[in-house]
Amino acid sequence: MDGSSAPRNILHVIDQASPQSDAVTLAWLAELGEPVLLVGGTPLRRRAEAAGLVPGGGGFLSAPAGHAGWGVVGLRRWFARRGRDAALHAWSLSVLSALRWIGHGRGVTLHLTALPDAAGRKKLRRLVTPDLKIETFGQVLRQRLIDEGLHADRVTATPLWSTEAAEDRLSKQRAEIRAAWNVEDHAPVVALLGDPPAAADASPAMTTIDLVGHATGRKLYLLVHPFQAGRDRTQTVLDAYRQPDRMVQDARLATPWRVLAGCDAVLMGRTPAVASARFAVAAGLPIVAPDKPSHREALADAERAYFAATAEPKRLAHQLQHQALRLPGVPHAAGV
Repeated sequence: MDGSSAPRNILHVIDQASPQSDAVTLAWLAELGEPVLLVGGTPLRRRAEAAGLVPGGGGFLSAPAGHAGWGVVGLRRWFARRGRDAALHAWSLSVLSALRWIGHGRGVTLHLTALPDAAGRKKLRRLVTPDLKIETFGQVLRQRLIDEGLHADRVTATPLWSTEAAEDRLSKQRAEIRAAWNVEDHAPVVALLGDPPAAADASPAMTTIDLVGHATGRKLYLLVHPFQAGRDRTQTVLDAYRQPDRMVQDARLATPWRVLAGCDAVLMGRTPAVASARFAVAAGLPIVAPDKPSHREALADAERAYFAATAEPKRLAHQLQHQALRLPGVPHAAGV
């Protein structure tokens, strides 16, 4: 996405309960410059502000639990006041269902940034109608949906965020960022990214960092979100070994463009990071990831992307040490 195309007559609708309502996706919507109706509460409002998203002709609509399904009455009233004079783009299955319930389900486009879980895919199959169109982040996800049985002519791939658009958002304040982390400038900091950024599992990532630290005799830090998947059990282990500070926690990782300047490399796990990775590519950071189609697609234009054969920590550690950070040391194991 480069934001260069003229705005279309579209209203985007996204609810707080959607797994796609993260700040990175909202930043993508902000670049489009099209009206957005945000259904939820204060958390969604804050994400939108962090992403620089101005709803325009849409606005905010309160809904219990931030779920469009619980906000049907409000949605019906909103459309009764405003009417429907634009094509509707739904950003969750719950929004699509709610639009159907209030009689605005025809001709809707559903956006997907990641493959829904098993329950979500089952629900999607129930919601598919001849006039439903689906747009995905990238070609890999499009093909996954086709493999799930959706007709190819119903699914189109949205071009990924251009590095130029992503670069425009990047902070350049490395010294200030690292000072906030209380990390010395010579110590490598590795950011853990997924879509959304906090979705990647911190536990195997920390094992990867430990392997590099053990092989090189260097202290490395792993940057995670305070609500990162696996953070609690990882922090418990670090506390037990009296190394609580080796995992840097910063809520700004939800908006990766604000903190990547303070990092020396990026680590990706099994979780796809098609959207978040664009900022790492724009920042020119070395990126280590398992060799998966979604990662290959997201990092196709990266100057320094290094792929491990699997997501095993020892294989990722080898790439992180010898390719991304280029730290001298003893290889972890023969054949890695």
